[in-house]
Amino acid sequence: MAKREPATALLPETDASSGTRATAVYERLHVDLLECRFAPGEKLLLRVLMERYDAGIGTVREALMQLIGTGLIQMEPQHGFRATPASREDLIELSRLPMAPTNGKARS
Repeated sequence: MAKREPATALLPETDASSGTRATAVYERLHVDLLECRFAPGEKLLLRVLMERYDAGIGTVREALMQLIGTGLIQMEPQHGFRATPASREDLIELSRLPMAPTNGKARS
């Protein structure tokens, strides 16, 4: 018998410190994508994201839908979500960006 999702997983979850639970998941996932914790083109599995961010399926989907607008993820009909693949041009552009100092001081 398949495991059923609790009804509460479909309700909005609130987190007083950051507005809504979806906002908190959005922020954490956004940082994880920018820090390449997901490989470009990697499929973003709902079950994995639910566990990683300790959130229900509705919350994770809401955060993913918001992230589509940033260009960091893509939705593929019938296939789910995936981190946006990086093109050769994207990597060349990134390699041309100045590196930020790691200790907070500019190098001379």
